[in-house]
Amino acid sequence: MLSWLIEKVIISYIYSTCTYLLLYLGFKSIRKKSDTFLNLSNLIVFVGLAVNLIFVALNSITCSIEHVESLKKVETEGYELYYTKNCFTFLIWTLILAFLIQTPFLFKRYRQKIVMTIISITALVIIQNLERVINFITSFYREYLPSSWVFYNDNLDTLWTICSSIFYFTICWKIPHFRKSNMTDKLA
Repeated sequence: MLSWLIEKVIISYIYSTCTYLLLYLGFKSIRKKSDTFLNLSNLIVFVGLAVNLIFVALNSITCSIEHVESLKKVETEGYELYYTKNCFTFLIWTLILAFLIQTPFLFKRYRQKIVMTIISITALVIIQNLERVINFITSFYREYLPSSWVFYNDNLDTLWTICSSIFYFTICWKIPHFRKSNMTDKLA
C-alpha cells in the first residue's frame, strides 16, 4: 500500500509540476509564486524518493535472499539447469536516475531552479516508464505482440492518478499561502 502511495506521489509530482510550468509560461502572476511552489514540490518528491529508495533496497535484499535459498534447493535436489535472478538492477536504476539526480534538492537554492526541475521530471519519467519499455521491446522478441493481448483498461487507477495530481498541486499551491497569512497575523 505504501509503495503504491509513493508511486502516486511521484507521478503526481510529474503531472502537477509540468502543469505548473505550463501555467508559468502563460501567466505573469504565477511567476511571482514559482519559488515557493517549486521549493515545496521538489522537497516533497525528494522525501518520497528517499522512502522509495529504502523500499526498493529492501525488496532487492529480499529477492537476493530468496534467490540464494532457491540455489541451495537446486544444489540439494541435483538439477542441472537453473536460472539466475538479477535482483539489484532496479535498485541501481532507481539509485542513479531517481535519487542521485534529486540530491541537489537537499539545498533550497536548487529546489527553486526551473532547469533542475525539468531535469528531475525527465529522469523520473524515464525511471517510471523503463519497465514498460523493456516489456514492450521483449514482447517482440518473444512474439507476444500487443495485438494478441486482451485489452484491459484500469480506469480506477487513472482516476486515482488524476485525483492525487490535483491534490498534490493544491497542496503545493496553498500551503505557502497559509504560511504567509499566519506570519502576517503574528506580525499584526
